[in-house]
Amino acid sequence: MNEQEKEYFSKIEYRPGDHRAARLYGRTMLSWFLERIKVDGSSLLEIGAGPGVFSFQLLKRSRRLVALDAFRNQLARNPAALRVAALGEMLPFRDDSFDFVLVANILHHVKRPVIILKEARRVSRRNVLLIEPNALNPAQVFFSLVAKEELGGLFSFPWLIEDMAVRAGLGVREMTGFGAFTQNRTPYWLARLLLPLQRSFFMGLYILAVLEPGTPQVKGRS
Repeated sequence: MNEQEKEYFSKIEYRPGDHRAARLYGRTMLSWFLERIKVDGSSLLEIGAGPGVFSFQLLKRSRRLVALDAFRNQLARNPAALRVAALGEMLPFRDDSFDFVLVANILHHVKRPVIILKEARRVSRRNVLLIEPNALNPAQVFFSLVAKEELGGLFSFPWLIEDMAVRAGLGVREMTGFGAFTQNRTPYWLARLLLPLQRSFFMGLYILAVLEPGTPQVKGRS
């Protein structure tokens, strides 16, 4: 993350996680994961938690949720009781501290994304859940070009995400393109209109992946 991005994220105020469009985004994005893994009653670390787009949904299911973000101001409106301001590259937790780790929309912002995935793998007992922009989506490419802080999204291709996972010692259990709207910039009326497209398809706006320790292997991609 360069100095310009650091300044941007230290000042920007994103939508709170309980905004109507953000709730719709969080619920539908997490639905894909919840069809594949059981998080009810689990412990979960959310890296890049921000104001709680996913935290609001995960609090309803997890036994213990820790929201972590590099920027303290981003955590101010997060609903999690346990909030930690720290870098994803140096997680302040012991090995195997959580059942699951969610890494949401941060790898394209950092210089050492593999280190973050290695740290996520270290503190996770089960799976690492990943969400990143999909550079195969034309709208995502346009957004990355016009928003300087999102420029890293231009290189967020599924095969590069898979390569990073492999270098971090993680296998790809399943990966998909998913979704048609964003949590921060899409008006609620438009999010409702796009809801039928908030599903798995190759050129979806985001890449969703379930990662697991072990032999790298893609078991499914859609």
